[in-house]
Amino acid sequence: MSVELEARLLAEHLPVNESLRSACPECGDSTFSVTRLRHSVVWNCFKASCPVKGYSTTSAASVEPPRRKKSLRPYTGAVERLSEEDLDYFRKRFDLELTPEGPIRASTDDRYIFPIYDSLERIRGYILRQPVWSGAPRSPRKGTRGSQAKALTYMHAQGPTQSWYPSAGTETTDLVLVEDQLSAISAQQGGVNAVALLGTHLNNDKVWEISQWQPSQVIIALDADATDQAFKLARKWGLAFPKTRVAILARDLKEEKTDDIRYILGLD
Repeated sequence: MSVELEARLLAEHLPVNESLRSACPECGDSTFSVTRLRHSVVWNCFKASCPVKGYSTTSAASVEPPRRKKSLRPYTGAVERLSEEDLDYFRKRFDLELTPEGPIRASTDDRYIFPIYDSLERIRGYILRQPVWSGAPRSPRKGTRGSQAKALTYMHAQGPTQSWYPSAGTETTDLVLVEDQLSAISAQQGGVNAVALLGTHLNNDKVWEISQWQPSQVIIALDADATDQAFKLARKWGLAFPKTRVAILARDLKEEKTDDIRYILGLD
């Protein structure tokens, strides 16, 4: 194991601006100091004869996102308001209080449309979703028939394919990362700032954008069947934020009552 990797692993659970001492990977003495700063990890062996020292940038805030631009595929269909039947369905099935204007819309071919929001809540794309969630009650919409995918992503503006749902009801900058937009909307209505990763992966582009929002804490709360992946993301990207932890869920957040979500995430 390299000195840098060992230092980063030791710093992973340190709060910002704190240090620890450990056995030096080079000389073996207990003189190896590791300090976690906001934008880096610094290490040094205090033994005079040992040359080990260095630093490694860790904060995504100081790493530029990829310069390569993605090809865009805008959605050109109509975006319609939800019906009263739709609003009743989301209220009864997912405990969500929506309005006809959003944050979920409808298409003319009986699918649901989820706008993809940037961190300033501007729409940069849409996901068209078949109404095929399990559980009761069933959606009043039938969706499209044939070989259409369950969800299709359309982007009309550059940016990471993730969607932001800041909560107006909280003064904290805690931020939860979830897989899908329904879970993010549930978290938002439960008083938690949320980002829907639109999958189970992070990359430099997504992490850089999240870091610009300057969260005080990032909670990775992927669906219940993706807990192992959540820990992998925390190990790889955890040092990009002041504090990172994984929430182990018994059920997906979209399946929980919104009033319970802060407690489930360990925020109450």
